[in-house]
Amino acid sequence: MRPYRKFAWHKTLAACALAVGLSLGSISFALAEGSWSSSCTGCRVGFESRRWTDNHNDSNATFVSFSQCVDSDGGNGSNDSITVELKRDISFLPDASYGQNVVYCSNAGSANFGEITTAGNFYWTIRAISGITNNGISVNTNPVNVSY
Repeated sequence: MRPYRKFAWHKTLAACALAVGLSLGSISFALAEGSWSSSCTGCRVGFESRRWTDNHNDSNATFVSFSQCVDSDGGNGSNDSITVELKRDISFLPDASYGQNVVYCSNAGSANFGEITTAGNFYWTIRAISGITNNGISVNTNPVNVSY
């Protein structure tokens, strides 16, 4: 009788371990589909980030965050900012835009583009630096964080 109890105990332990492992695995998928970090040195209006694929496996918002942002105009004041636009690649057509956000350098903020419900390849582009829409100045920021 004792060997039977020992076998049943191990069987129960194995089932519990499997259940915990599956639970932890599903939690990691629920947190976020993806993220990446980089930097931007000497970037000008028109700069495009690397592309990433969002398969819309979750309902998380897409954020582009800038930290330690400094523009090249030398004044570096509270008006220093980056206007960033989120886009989705579309072959042989103009890329889809998901709006623009202004991120002020003084608070190392984030551009929140909300939940993107269309799967695809995405990137962000700089539309203005401190309100200037030509290539007159550049910006340095390290790091740049993207989560989606």
